[in-house]
Amino acid sequence: MAVFEKSALIGARIRLQRLSDSAAFGGWVRAFDKSNLLLVTDGAPSLGANDRFVMTVVGDELSASFIADFVDTLALGAETVFHFNLISKVDYKPATEEARHRVRECVVQLSMGAERSVSGVLHDVSDHGAGVLASESLAAGAVTEILLTIAGREVRLRAEVRHCSASPSAPGMYRIGLRLLEMGRMEGALWRGLAEDA
Repeated sequence: MAVFEKSALIGARIRLQRLSDSAAFGGWVRAFDKSNLLLVTDGAPSLGANDRFVMTVVGDELSASFIADFVDTLALGAETVFHFNLISKVDYKPATEEARHRVRECVVQLSMGAERSVSGVLHDVSDHGAGVLASESLAAGAVTEILLTIAGREVRLRAEVRHCSASPSAPGMYRIGLRLLEMGRMEGALWRGLAEDA
């Protein structure tokens, strides 16, 4: 595949699983060429020289799977970037799931009616979903209202909790996956703008 196609995956969500112990991590692609991959992760995983990983990147229209070895870490500004060397052919396919895009510094409230409200940080977004890092767990299947500010406007969206698990990178916090339910025209436009700008 051409370098152009790999550049379409810059900023995309990446899942990686270490072959030696099946430890799984998530992150975001920073650079990708025929032999190297740079990524940032959701936490600070413990990686050793030559740790080998199976990786899957999901972009807007393209996904890629391959095997890569960890090389080293680099400091780029305030971020720690992990450098990997690709050791297998990259298998490209049309994306079969929505691309998720990283969001920074967006505080949300998840409300389950008057009885309960949970604070969190919007972590990633897609056209029809969101990942939130929250201070409390929520039950899968629960319906919640998300309150956040987009482009200076307060927005309320309804969502279903698809999964919730303890965060491996933030002790005492929970990663919550949300599927957005019906949206009004204005809310939908603001949300799509947030996803496109991420």
